[in-house]
Amino acid sequence: METMNFTCWFSESRAANPDLVGEMGAYLNSLWMSGLPVHPGFCITIDAYNYVQKVTGLDMPIDRMVAEIDFEDPQEIAAKSLSISELIHQQPIPREIASEVLENYVRLSRLMNFRHLEGMPVSVSPSFTIAGSPKVFLTDPAQTYLNLRGGCSVLKHIRCCWASLWRTESLFNLHSLNIDHRRVKIAVIVQAMEFPMLTPEDLKAHKHA
Repeated sequence: METMNFTCWFSESRAANPDLVGEMGAYLNSLWMSGLPVHPGFCITIDAYNYVQKVTGLDMPIDRMVAEIDFEDPQEIAAKSLSISELIHQQPIPREIASEVLENYVRLSRLMNFRHLEGMPVSVSPSFTIAGSPKVFLTDPAQTYLNLRGGCSVLKHIRCCWASLWRTESLFNLHSLNIDHRRVKIAVIVQAMEFPMLTPEDLKAHKHA
Protein backbone atom coordinates (compact mmCIF):
# COMPACT_ATOMS: atom_id res chain seq x y z
CA MET A 1 0.00 0.00 0.00
CA GLU A 2 1.39 3.41 -0.96
CA THR A 3 2.18 5.93 1.73
CA MET A 4 -0.71 8.35 2.13
CA ASN A 5 -0.49 11.97 3.15
CA PHE A 6 -3.37 12.24 5.61
CA THR A 7 -3.98 8.72 6.95
CA CYS A 8 -1.83 6.08 8.62
CA TRP A 9 -2.61 2.46 9.57
CA PHE A 10 -1.82 1.19 13.07
CA SER A 11 0.45 -1.38 11.41
CA GLU A 12 2.72 1.22 9.77
CA SER A 13 6.03 2.06 11.44
CA ARG A 14 5.34 5.78 11.16
CA ALA A 15 2.29 5.31 13.41
CA ALA A 16 4.74 5.08 16.32
CA ASN A 17 5.13 8.86 16.10
CA PRO A 18 2.71 10.72 18.40
CA ASP A 19 3.45 13.92 16.48
CA LEU A 20 1.70 12.25 13.53
CA VAL A 21 -1.08 10.18 15.15
CA GLY A 22 -1.37 11.52 18.71
CA GLU A 23 -0.57 9.66 21.92
CA MET A 24 -3.43 7.18 21.65
CA GLY A 25 -2.64 6.42 18.02
CA ALA A 26 1.01 5.75 18.89
CA TYR A 27 -0.10 3.56 21.80
CA LEU A 28 -2.28 1.45 19.50
CA ASN A 29 0.69 1.08 17.16
CA SER A 30 2.87 -0.17 20.04
CA LEU A 31 0.24 -2.73 21.00
CA TRP A 32 -0.05 -3.88 17.38
CA MET A 33 3.70 -4.18 16.94
CA SER A 34 3.91 -6.16 20.20
CA GLY A 35 1.52 -8.73 18.75
CA LEU A 36 -1.23 -8.00 21.26
CA PRO A 37 -4.85 -8.30 20.13
CA VAL A 38 -5.88 -4.94 18.73
CA HIS A 39 -8.86 -4.24 16.52
CA PRO A 40 -7.39 -3.07 13.19
CA GLY A 41 -7.78 0.49 12.01
CA PHE A 42 -6.12 3.68 10.87
CA CYS A 43 -5.63 7.28 11.92
CA ILE A 44 -6.47 10.55 10.23
CA THR A 45 -3.23 12.31 11.01
CA ILE A 46 -2.41 15.55 12.79
CA ASP A 47 -1.19 16.76 9.39
CA ALA A 48 -4.75 16.39 8.10
CA TYR A 49 -6.21 18.68 10.76
CA ASN A 50 -3.40 21.20 10.27
CA TYR A 51 -4.07 21.11 6.53
CA VAL A 52 -7.78 21.78 7.06
CA GLN A 53 -7.00 24.80 9.22
CA LYS A 54 -4.52 26.11 6.65
CA VAL A 55 -6.66 25.77 3.52
CA THR A 56 -9.85 27.03 5.20
CA GLY A 57 -8.26 29.79 7.27
CA LEU A 58 -10.07 28.54 10.37
CA ASP A 59 -6.99 29.00 12.52
CA MET A 60 -7.30 32.80 12.53
CA PRO A 61 -10.92 33.12 13.77
CA ILE A 62 -10.32 30.30 16.27
CA ASP A 63 -7.23 32.02 17.67
CA ARG A 64 -9.16 35.28 17.91
CA MET A 65 -12.12 33.74 19.73
CA VAL A 66 -9.92 31.88 22.21
CA ALA A 67 -7.94 35.06 22.92
CA GLU A 68 -11.19 36.90 23.68
CA ILE A 69 -12.47 34.39 26.27
CA ASP A 70 -12.95 35.60 29.82
CA PHE A 71 -12.21 32.36 31.68
CA GLU A 72 -13.90 33.73 34.79
CA ASP A 73 -17.22 33.55 32.94
CA PRO A 74 -18.44 29.94 32.38
CA GLN A 75 -21.21 31.10 30.03
CA GLU A 76 -18.73 32.88 27.80
CA ILE A 77 -16.47 29.81 27.66
CA ALA A 78 -19.46 27.70 26.63
CA ALA A 79 -20.56 30.24 24.02
CA LYS A 80 -17.11 30.47 22.43
CA SER A 81 -16.81 26.67 22.52
CA LEU A 82 -20.09 26.37 20.64
CA SER A 83 -19.08 29.00 18.08
CA ILE A 84 -15.76 27.28 17.32
CA SER A 85 -17.43 23.87 17.08
CA GLU A 86 -20.00 25.22 14.64
CA LEU A 87 -17.22 26.63 12.44
CA ILE A 88 -15.63 23.19 12.24
CA HIS A 89 -18.91 21.34 11.64
CA GLN A 90 -19.85 23.72 8.83
CA GLN A 91 -16.57 23.21 7.00
CA PRO A 92 -16.60 20.29 4.54
CA ILE A 93 -13.62 17.96 4.75
CA PRO A 94 -11.32 18.68 1.77
CA ARG A 95 -11.68 16.13 -1.02
CA GLU A 96 -8.05 15.01 -0.79
CA ILE A 97 -8.53 14.02 2.86
CA ALA A 98 -12.00 12.56 2.42
CA SER A 99 -10.88 10.35 -0.46
CA GLU A 100 -8.09 8.81 1.64
CA VAL A 101 -10.46 8.19 4.54
CA LEU A 102 -13.07 6.54 2.34
CA GLU A 103 -10.46 4.41 0.56
CA ASN A 104 -9.12 3.15 3.88
CA TYR A 105 -12.61 2.53 5.24
CA VAL A 106 -13.28 0.26 2.25
CA ARG A 107 -9.93 -1.51 2.76
CA LEU A 108 -10.78 -2.03 6.42
CA SER A 109 -14.18 -3.43 5.44
CA ARG A 110 -12.51 -5.90 3.10
CA LEU A 111 -10.04 -6.86 5.78
CA MET A 112 -12.96 -7.59 8.09
CA ASN A 113 -14.60 -9.71 5.35
CA PHE A 114 -17.70 -7.53 5.16
CA ARG A 115 -19.70 -8.29 2.05
CA HIS A 116 -21.49 -4.94 2.25
CA LEU A 117 -18.57 -2.57 2.62
CA GLU A 118 -20.69 0.35 3.82
CA GLY A 119 -22.16 -1.75 6.62
CA MET A 120 -19.04 -2.33 8.68
CA PRO A 121 -19.24 -0.82 12.19
CA VAL A 122 -16.31 1.26 13.43
CA SER A 123 -15.48 3.51 16.34
CA VAL A 124 -14.17 7.02 15.76
CA SER A 125 -12.26 8.85 18.49
CA PRO A 126 -9.77 11.72 18.90
CA SER A 127 -6.09 11.22 19.69
CA PHE A 128 -4.26 14.21 21.17
CA THR A 129 -0.70 15.18 21.85
CA ILE A 130 0.76 18.34 23.37
CA ALA A 131 3.89 19.68 21.72
CA GLY A 132 6.81 19.92 24.14
CA SER A 133 5.03 18.06 26.94
CA PRO A 134 5.30 14.53 28.35
CA LYS A 135 2.77 11.97 27.17
CA VAL A 136 -0.70 13.20 28.06
CA PHE A 137 -3.83 11.23 27.21
CA LEU A 138 -6.54 13.85 26.85
CA THR A 139 -9.11 11.53 25.30
CA ASP A 140 -12.42 11.39 27.15
CA PRO A 141 -14.40 8.13 26.64
CA ALA A 142 -17.44 10.29 26.02
CA GLN A 143 -15.75 11.57 22.86
CA THR A 144 -15.63 8.09 21.29
CA TYR A 145 -18.37 7.44 18.75
CA LEU A 146 -19.36 3.78 18.46
CA ASN A 147 -21.06 1.58 15.87
CA LEU A 148 -20.74 4.03 13.00
CA ARG A 149 -21.52 2.55 9.60
CA GLY A 150 -20.76 3.98 6.16
CA GLY A 151 -18.27 6.48 4.83
CA CYS A 152 -20.55 9.50 5.24
CA SER A 153 -21.03 8.79 8.93
CA VAL A 154 -17.29 8.33 9.43
CA LEU A 155 -16.53 11.68 7.77
CA LYS A 156 -19.20 13.43 9.84
CA HIS A 157 -17.77 12.10 13.10
CA ILE A 158 -14.21 12.99 12.14
CA ARG A 159 -15.40 16.60 12.25
CA CYS A 160 -17.01 15.88 15.62
CA CYS A 161 -13.63 14.71 16.92
CA TRP A 162 -11.87 17.80 15.57
CA ALA A 163 -14.51 19.93 17.27
CA SER A 164 -13.95 18.06 20.55
CA LEU A 165 -10.66 19.90 20.92
CA TRP A 166 -12.77 22.99 21.59
CA ARG A 167 -15.21 21.54 24.12
CA THR A 168 -15.92 23.80 27.11
CA GLU A 169 -14.12 21.38 29.41
CA SER A 170 -11.10 21.20 27.11
CA LEU A 171 -10.75 24.97 26.86
CA PHE A 172 -11.07 25.40 30.62
CA ASN A 173 -8.59 22.60 31.37
CA LEU A 174 -6.00 24.00 28.97
CA HIS A 175 -6.35 27.43 30.55
CA SER A 176 -6.08 25.96 34.05
CA LEU A 177 -2.89 24.09 33.09
CA ASN A 178 -1.51 27.20 31.35
CA ILE A 179 -1.20 25.30 28.05
CA ASP A 180 -1.44 27.32 24.85
CA HIS A 181 -4.18 25.74 22.71
CA ARG A 182 -1.88 25.97 19.68
CA ARG A 183 0.39 23.36 21.27
CA VAL A 184 -2.40 20.78 21.32
CA LYS A 185 -2.47 18.60 18.20
CA ILE A 186 -5.25 16.23 17.21
CA ALA A 187 -5.50 13.09 15.10
CA VAL A 188 -8.56 10.85 14.72
CA ILE A 189 -8.69 7.07 15.15
CA VAL A 190 -10.99 4.90 13.00
CA GLN A 191 -11.06 1.36 14.40
CA ALA A 192 -13.00 -1.79 13.57
CA MET A 193 -15.49 -2.82 16.25
CA GLU A 194 -14.51 -6.49 16.13
CA PHE A 195 -11.57 -8.74 15.32
CA PRO A 196 -11.22 -10.10 11.78
CA MET A 197 -11.34 -13.85 11.31
CA LEU A 198 -7.93 -13.85 9.63
CA THR A 199 -4.48 -15.31 10.24
CA PRO A 200 -1.55 -13.11 11.36
CA GLU A 201 -0.16 -13.42 7.82
CA ASP A 202 -3.41 -12.03 6.44
CA LEU A 203 -3.25 -9.11 8.85
CA LYS A 204 0.30 -8.27 7.75
CA ALA A 205 -0.74 -8.49 4.12
CA HIS A 206 -3.54 -5.93 4.44
CA LYS A 207 -1.04 -3.12 3.92
CA HIS A 208 -0.64 -4.32 0.35
CA ALA A 209 -4.35 -4.72 -0.39
